[in-house]
Amino acid sequence: MSNDILGNMNSYRKYSIILCCISLQLALYSVQVTMSKRKDPNYTAICDISEKFSCSEVFASNFGTGFGIVDKIFDKTSVLNQPNGVYGIFLYPGIILCSILSWPILSKLQLLLTAFGFAASTYGFINTFFISSHICAVCITGHTINYILFVLAILNYFSDQTTSTKTGSKSKKSK
Repeated sequence: MSNDILGNMNSYRKYSIILCCISLQLALYSVQVTMSKRKDPNYTAICDISEKFSCSEVFASNFGTGFGIVDKIFDKTSVLNQPNGVYGIFLYPGIILCSILSWPILSKLQLLLTAFGFAASTYGFINTFFISSHICAVCITGHTINYILFVLAILNYFSDQTTSTKTGSKSKKSK
């Protein structure tokens, strides 16, 4: 049965699911590292390669929680002010769901969700390379995947539009 579901999906949807699964793992890992660093300031994560290349330092920075913005809009104790990985834990399953179900409205939602990921990643890249003194390999991987997911969502959206146009013209001809 699962083979039938995957067999009916276009390649853009399949690649999106695979990349979202990878990104979900990265998001879960970033939250785990953030929580471990909060409990033990001396914690060293696997992704802490050197003083400059340190994921745990990036996750523990102001930009690692609420993108460094949420606490300024709401409050530092707001439920919305979470480690950035928490947003990914909600984002990627949403994109996966949009990829699995082939409803036209969901390809629009997928485009919107990936646009959010694109914007967040652009903000993250700017912080990493121009503001922060640390580089995070997990973050860079996640940002790169977000860019690819956005491109796949665009391709999927236009693929769905083309398919629905062809399907619509076939049904008009059969009448």
